[in-house]
Amino acid sequence: MSLEQVLGAALVVVGGSFVQTIAGFGMGLFSVPLLIYLGFPLANAVALSVGAGLVQLLIGLRSVRHEVNWPDAFGMAVIQALTVPVGMLGMQLLSDAGPARVKQGVGVLLFVALGVRQLWRPAPRDTVAPVWKVVAGSVSGLLSGLAGMGGPPLVLYALAHRFSVDRYRAFLWSQFVLVVPVMVTTLALRFGAEVLLTFGLGVALTPCLWLGARLGMRVSARFEVATVQRIAVGLLYVIALSGALGPLLAERLPGAG
Repeated sequence: MSLEQVLGAALVVVGGSFVQTIAGFGMGLFSVPLLIYLGFPLANAVALSVGAGLVQLLIGLRSVRHEVNWPDAFGMAVIQALTVPVGMLGMQLLSDAGPARVKQGVGVLLFVALGVRQLWRPAPRDTVAPVWKVVAGSVSGLLSGLAGMGGPPLVLYALAHRFSVDRYRAFLWSQFVLVVPVMVTTLALRFGAEVLLTFGLGVALTPCLWLGARLGMRVSARFEVATVQRIAVGLLYVIALSGALGPLLAERLPGAG
């Protein structure tokens, strides 16, 4: 990693934390595509993103740990763990296709994830059919293994329940924390020990999360929350479209190829 990449990664983590603070989601969705643009391989970008969010997740989870249904949380985490390696087979295929296709694939995944989250808003209820737990956990594990974007299926599953704010956070944070060891271990086994260095860099960039969160809270306090959230989601769509369409546009530029 060059010094420019490390500094760029720090700025990306600040931005990802900023987006997550004002939009309520988006750390991985924001950071992975931009880390790829900085020249990080897909596996390393995912590892760095996971490491950057870990400390913040642990601190947040500690504050709402009394709201976690641990047997249910471990059950969902096991479902994710079973499909994470399958997703990483797709990550390997995507990585082998070259940097341009990685950017394009991640951009398409990001666009689809945002679109599903925006369009599908399940009506909250006390319980949902057990099959949806299997579906949400399986798809989340696949997307986590493929591009570190396993959050949206879990968010939709949580929104389908009448959870309090703390219960909602406890569910999501517990899932992310429980799947991190599986993610890091599988990444290291498939892509080599180098990903552990970028995971460690992500952990070392934890202060950048604090800075991004502080900026997000300041902006949220000065403007209407709904407006700020729309801007944050719009920024994620711009990143998604840039990744998905960038290679196609480059092929059509004069002199391309």
